[in-house]
Amino acid sequence: GLTAWSLRLSPTLREFRPIQFDVPFDDFSSLMLVAAATTVLALAVMGLYRFPKPEFGPFGITFRLFLATLATLSAASLWMFLRQELFGSRFLVLAAWAFATIFLMTTRTLLYWFEDTLSRKFQVGLRAALVVGNDDLTQKLVNIITKDPAHGLRVVHRTTRADPDEIRDASRRLGIEAILIADPNQPKDSLSAVIDFANAEHVDVLLVPNVVQALTRNASATVIEGIPVVELSRTPLAGWGRVQKRALDIVGALVLIILTSPVMALAALAILLESGRPVLFSETDDGKPLVRIGKGGRPFRYFKFRSMRRGTDSQRYRELAERNIRSDGPLVKIENDPRVTRVGAFIRKYSIDELPEFFLVLGGAMSLVGPRPHRPEEVDKYQQHHRRVLAIKPGITGLAQVSGRSDLKFEDEVRLDTHYIENWSIWLDIKMILLTPYAILFKRHRE
Repeated sequence: GLTAWSLRLSPTLREFRPIQFDVPFDDFSSLMLVAAATTVLALAVMGLYRFPKPEFGPFGITFRLFLATLATLSAASLWMFLRQELFGSRFLVLAAWAFATIFLMTTRTLLYWFEDTLSRKFQVGLRAALVVGNDDLTQKLVNIITKDPAHGLRVVHRTTRADPDEIRDASRRLGIEAILIADPNQPKDSLSAVIDFANAEHVDVLLVPNVVQALTRNASATVIEGIPVVELSRTPLAGWGRVQKRALDIVGALVLIILTSPVMALAALAILLESGRPVLFSETDDGKPLVRIGKGGRPFRYFKFRSMRRGTDSQRYRELAERNIRSDGPLVKIENDPRVTRVGAFIRKYSIDELPEFFLVLGGAMSLVGPRPHRPEEVDKYQQHHRRVLAIKPGITGLAQVSGRSDLKFEDEVRLDTHYIENWSIWLDIKMILLTPYAILFKRHRE
């Protein structure tokens, strides 16, 4: 606010745009104090004062900061409207909002850079952690924690089992601040004793859940005639969450169809000039409608821009079967695919072939964000835990796509999609949508 006030009174700006309304500084400063308090409240609602630090990432933090200051601007505008006041200078209000946004983003960036430097170089602010476990997952967690201090832990001791006496001795001797139980398949009595000790000594406990514990993440409790019953929900995408996601799909698909329509028109023209009709890949080689498997295992009509020569789709299972480089799962990916046209190679590289899927989103068969849709013959080869990804609508982009695209192993892709299903939020969808162009342009592309 003070910066905006100083700028408005500067001779340079006054010469360019003379002051027409004299705004008393007391009135302006009072408004700025209220706006500052409102912004702090908005930041708290956005989760930016949470501890330990939430893993929003740089984009998530920036987006929330912008929303917080925008909420303050909206509140100030509404307040002036309801009081039927014509505030003397729109410039002061807008400039104060712009400077608040810039200053908040700058100071947060400097703060996180300073914290990161302290944690990486001097291990300041990291909790001394004792890790329990001796399996591959334990080693993977230790490697991740050691490599990236952003998780706030430093491993100072490891033990293969949850022995209360050993953990009690190591905790007091090494000043343990957190106990990470990476292997959850420990004796129940030992785990209970370790947790009781941690609670008594005010030591944090982090637990990698086993299958049953993971399933209760989205559990809700009810009582039936005095009997407590826990319902295991498959995903937070129910009720209001489903309404939010569908609204985002409709608005997002409409906007993206408008924005990408020139690209789609050029792609259709290029396909037509190079290899003729059809422009869309919407039928199998035997003339049957092309389908993909959607929510609940139900098939739906599917189409995208044709990137291959006509009548060559079924070769993936016959002549080209030996070129499949996705032996880790049911999917088929042909190395140096000879069926792909020159235009097809280009539109595949930048995912232009998938732009018609926006119309499938608008129609409700797909979502903007979700697991990728697979062929019926691929879904038939799913193992039981793979079918978890059919709990929601398939998407154009998703956590797996922005994390590694087709370079991921199938099990890793399923694991990421499952994580998305269990941890869905509207903010996660928005983040995935905005990160997708970066993943397409700068991460490894599909063959």
